[in-house]
Amino acid sequence: MGYFGAVADWIDWKLIKFLAEKNQFSIVIIGPLFKLREFPVKRENLFYLGEKDYGVLPDYLQCFDVCIIPFLKNKLTSACNPIKMYEYLSAGKPVITTDLEECRIETIKTSKTYQEFYDNITLCLNNDDAIQREKRIHFARQNSWMQRVRSIRSVIEPRLEQ
Repeated sequence: MGYFGAVADWIDWKLIKFLAEKNQFSIVIIGPLFKLREFPVKRENLFYLGEKDYGVLPDYLQCFDVCIIPFLKNKLTSACNPIKMYEYLSAGKPVITTDLEECRIETIKTSKTYQEFYDNITLCLNNDDAIQREKRIHFARQNSWMQRVRSIRSVIEPRLEQ
């Protein structure tokens, strides 16, 4: 499974440790340290690759079987809509998140507990198929920047003509 983005204090490091201790799969984390002196969890199945050029992230993404957004639930994360969610979905990848309101959509598995997060990973690994991948890609296309611009313009432009 994999994550890319800022490696920061808004990640639930206890969750990452819990998942790594299960030792059922490898966890790859890519991104710059943000307000952290060092990578906070060390396990033999946890691979921190550091910051990578944005242009190569799709290559790493293709190697992930499951993508994770392991954010803590707090004031900061409750106000975010993680762009990485759409990036992950655009590749058709299963996405497992903590129970963030912005991630409660049909194509995402949100998790209220560490065990539910783990169970959702296992579920996605064992039950992914072409139909699910296509649904994820379709959702990402419906939420592309171009689609968002069209939506905004459809609201603004008629008012400009008045």
